Amino acid sequence: MSVNIIPKCQSTDPADYITAEGFVMPCCWMGNQPFIKEYFKLFADCLDEMSIHSRTLKEITEDPRYQRIAETWKTQPLEVCQKMCSQQKKEQAQGQDRYVNIFTN
Repeated sequence: MSVNIIPKCQSTDPADYITAEGFVMPCCWMGNQPFIKEYFKLFADCLDEMSIHSRTLKEITEDPRYQRIAETWKTQPLEVCQKMCSQQKKEQAQGQDRYVNIFTN
């Protein structure tokens, strides 16, 4: 089954997330359990280099390896991306907005 990802981290106002341990991620959801395990697996060969303790934020986000996250969207999106940024999630959120608006107007 193909999942259409609409990445919030690629929006007009992206904001990178830095964990308490210094790891740079495209969003705060990725830094939470159980999703952070996928991040560690994806960057297992270069995890230390994805930390602000070893490089600057700019160096990390401009590193081609950081694009591994976006590359997963084409074939096998990470679970966090599927749960938080899929087309289905967007449609659910829009439905909730309509529901809320009915009762607040």
